[in-house]
Amino acid sequence: MNHGKILFRVALTVILLQPALTETRAGDGVPWDQLLDRYELVCKKSLELNAMRNSGQYVPARQIMDLVDELESLRSQLKSVSDKMPASARRRFETIRQMYADGVISDTRAVPLPLIDACLLTPKPAVTYDEPGIAPLFPATIEHPVFRPEWSVAASAAVVPEFSWGSMVSCTGRHLGGYLSFRSNYTYHQTVYDALSDGSAGNSRIWTSGTSATDRLFVTAGPVLPLTRWLSLFGGLGYGYRTLCWEDTDGQWMKVTDTSRSGLCTELGATFRYSWLCLSLSWLTLPPTHGAATISVGFNFR
Repeated sequence: MNHGKILFRVALTVILLQPALTETRAGDGVPWDQLLDRYELVCKKSLELNAMRNSGQYVPARQIMDLVDELESLRSQLKSVSDKMPASARRRFETIRQMYADGVISDTRAVPLPLIDACLLTPKPAVTYDEPGIAPLFPATIEHPVFRPEWSVAASAAVVPEFSWGSMVSCTGRHLGGYLSFRSNYTYHQTVYDALSDGSAGNSRIWTSGTSATDRLFVTAGPVLPLTRWLSLFGGLGYGYRTLCWEDTDGQWMKVTDTSRSGLCTELGATFRYSWLCLSLSWLTLPPTHGAATISVGFNFR
């Protein structure tokens, strides 16, 4: 469902927010000012989203769903009191509704209410509803727009203390998502024997050519937890290795075992989103001693 249809349904829902115009006694304990404040806010949100779309701006589906959730919450609160609206609250309601119909955003709380045409205050003809008291306020059902998960594809690099690079792919749902990352320096050295960083290999000493290399690879995956529209946290487990290699005077490679690591690695970070751009920062750990700060930059799509 495209955004135009979603906004049309939200607009139609707001316009249909019409209370039963049955006069009752004042002082019934209903917080009409608070309810009408929320109703006015919903109208303004709908107008703002519609103006954004008309100007060519991108309107995320999540904003539409938040607005529909607000409508349903308001519907639930007004369900049991829709037939108790006094004349003063009714006049303000009609003012807000007219404001919405005209597409003019104004604050009805800061200035006296404008005069309302007599026809707006004329009680409507009686209508039979399946659910008395609530049908005049809202349509029988509010259809939620289809929520589409947001995907992110990013180029990723571990930059401190050693450089390796790769990619990161994530899928963020409304309440939960997941990610997969891969980073490496894309080198591999076939080692012939093992040695220690103090220059010993078993009962003998080694002679190096002065050339060294480090092979690195990290693969992690895990859940993504969205906190807001623009911020989410992620963390995962995976496999990684960091192998330090030295070359001896015979041109053979040896593995420096006491400074090389392999096995389970962990990652924890956060992703920031703005429009189509995404930026992720995380800390990657290969126990017990190796850690790396990572950065990922990419784009979002649905």
